[in-house]
Amino acid sequence: ALIQLEQAVELNPDYTEAHIELAGVLRDLGQPQLAIERLERHLSTKPNYSALYYHIAMIKPKQEHIPLVEKLISDSKLPRDHAIYCHFTLGYLFQDGKCFDQAFAHFLKANALYRGTFSYNPKQITRTVDGLIKAYSKRFFQRKRQLGSASDLPVFIVGMPRSGTTLVEQVISSHPQVYGAGELRSLPCIETSIAQQLKYANPYPQCMSLMDRTMAEKYSAQHLQDLALQCSSAQRIIDKLPSNFSKIGLIKILFPKARIIHCQRNPLDNCISLFFHYFVGLKSCFDMTELGHYYLQYQRLMSHWQSLFPGEILNLQYEDLVMEQEKTSKQLVDYLGLAWDEKCINFHNNQRVTRTVSNIQVRQPIYQHSVDRWKHYEKHLQPLIEVLQQAQ
Repeated sequence: ALIQLEQAVELNPDYTEAHIELAGVLRDLGQPQLAIERLERHLSTKPNYSALYYHIAMIKPKQEHIPLVEKLISDSKLPRDHAIYCHFTLGYLFQDGKCFDQAFAHFLKANALYRGTFSYNPKQITRTVDGLIKAYSKRFFQRKRQLGSASDLPVFIVGMPRSGTTLVEQVISSHPQVYGAGELRSLPCIETSIAQQLKYANPYPQCMSLMDRTMAEKYSAQHLQDLALQCSSAQRIIDKLPSNFSKIGLIKILFPKARIIHCQRNPLDNCISLFFHYFVGLKSCFDMTELGHYYLQYQRLMSHWQSLFPGEILNLQYEDLVMEQEKTSKQLVDYLGLAWDEKCINFHNNQRVTRTVSNIQVRQPIYQHSVDRWKHYEKHLQPLIEVLQQAQ
């Protein structure tokens, strides 16, 4: 991909999206400074392109960009998509300068602008969780539990995005017998295939009542083949797609022995981290009330899985890993059934490709400034706090 993007920008130097994608690949490869240099070089030819300021700020906020971005946003004819980038950028810049009230005002505006571009019904999330809880019941697993593969190769890291999943993967994939495959799409694809195969009976997940041993063996073998393509020598292979928390029922059918690590973080820190990032794929995180509602549904579903599989899912608190790195890392490795290796302490030396917004942080030693970040914004978070308090 790097070579192809280099060729694309050489053939068409004005192709800004290619420059941005190229910077993204460099960042994934652990070369953030080179990514910034490429973005700034292109910015010098396109000083009014708001997305360039945004992607630079995502890597390393530069205070000198504040007046430039403020000038852009003062244009009443600025297109909505450019305004969204500008407000997110100013949010990062003011946050970096510890001007938290100004930062929040821009994050709020950016989210409101994007929230106005799509429809979203929180009640649908509630119905989805209701359906999963009803379909994957205790009685269901009394009949279906041992259908799939006995392999202990798969490891799933699940949880809310921005809950520490990338950090946990980086720590345990530093172990010589573990391979971190990143956010794989194979499990969602399997879920879709099963739904299509059984749709003549009932929609998913109700159709899972028809799941039999032949199907379970077929799809577990398919997933193991996908993992083997990632690495043929590892004893454990990690899939860290956070949204697989909704697929734990399917995981337990296909791989009863699979390790599942559930990453948790202070709910307010987790939610504002989502609110402050431009996650276009997660429609629930652009309004604080809707985000709080989604978080409660996630908690409700995880409580259901915990009740079905007591002691089988490892709950990993992000703050524990940050405050007691070695102790918590040893618990992780022990849960995987592997011997301890000191490389897991020096995880930031792991040169694997990391394709998430946390890819810069996980190449640094553990830091604590992301803990209790919500307190800087407490007076602005009442809508979110009120929703989250419903769980208490």
